[in-house]
Amino acid sequence: MLRALSTGGPDPAVVVLGVRADFTGRCLELPELAPVFTDGLFVLLPMSVAELRESITRPAELAGVTLEPGLVPLLLRDAGLRDEPGTGPHTATADTTPSGALPLVSHALLATWQQREDTTLTVAGYERTGGIQGAIARTAETVFAQLYPAEQRTIRRVLSRLVHVSDEGTAATRRRASRSALMEQLADADAASAALDVFVRARLITVDQDTVEITHEALLHAWPRLRDWIHADRAGLLIHQQLAHAAAEWEREDHDPSALYRGTRLDTVRSWADDLDGRSRLGPREEAFLQASQVEEDARQQLARRQIRLRQALFATLAVLLGLAVTAGALAYQQRASASTRSGSPAPRPSPCSPPPWPAASPRRPCCSPRRPTAPTAPPRRAAPC
Repeated sequence: MLRALSTGGPDPAVVVLGVRADFTGRCLELPELAPVFTDGLFVLLPMSVAELRESITRPAELAGVTLEPGLVPLLLRDAGLRDEPGTGPHTATADTTPSGALPLVSHALLATWQQREDTTLTVAGYERTGGIQGAIARTAETVFAQLYPAEQRTIRRVLSRLVHVSDEGTAATRRRASRSALMEQLADADAASAALDVFVRARLITVDQDTVEITHEALLHAWPRLRDWIHADRAGLLIHQQLAHAAAEWEREDHDPSALYRGTRLDTVRSWADDLDGRSRLGPREEAFLQASQVEEDARQQLARRQIRLRQALFATLAVLLGLAVTAGALAYQQRASASTRSGSPAPRPSPCSPPPWPAASPRRPCCSPRRPTAPTAPPRRAAPC
């Protein structure tokens, strides 16, 4: 859209973007915005104390509203500032106002306007609001008390979706969300819309077409209840944010399985969703992403178990074959040793009392042995007659 506005038609429009300093790093990741931050960047420095004072008195003068004497110095003092340059706890850097001072002063003036006397903003009215630190907290707590218990639980879920926390330990910041997507994530959209409208009327939440965001960044820090919610569930908020981002990436990549959660990361999200009531905060896209991740993880674990069984069966078969081979080798070695022992043993000696052994008759005489002549024997003599 920004590219179309700045380049479309013969007379391109002049696009002015207001970006907080802590979000410039994300803008540099966009190719269309990177040149703007090198050529057309204008750094708006924090207000000085004099500029902040003028931002209070000048609009009142234009609107015909009278500021009671002493109200502006009281506002500046409660914001941690001084009228005199070079004094006060936050005036070490060129008398600039601290971060978040302007939203606090703005809401305090709004609360003081609701306690005005005719067209005069008084010190007494300002003090009835609880001062600059208590104005937002008092307004938020009053609005919260008007809700039913179910609506209070719903608004807590809504506010948690409008808060961005970082894993680097930095302070929480507000974030903009789609109203339609926000309503889809809640069980009773009508009750959620009614609870949201109460905070909108109190100017604590801003609704613009289809977007919802917290009006003042100071609400995250000045309202003790919301601050405690963020502190108590910081880990859960971070898990939910990462899950929502991963689900959006998965949908943008046409449900690519490689974008799904697995392993330890999936176990962490499942533990948060099942044990810490995180599943009630999930939207349809996040629920589908988590279910697809679980199905993919189950299939992967089943395949891993099948491969383990196959390896175990292979190892068992190899072990049996190895045992058979060793056994066969041992038997062959034993038989060879027995045969060698029988062929190399001496013949047994005859006993003196036993008859001499008859030589075994040879079926054939060797062809090379000569035949000895046999001497003729004389005929037996007859005995003479007596």
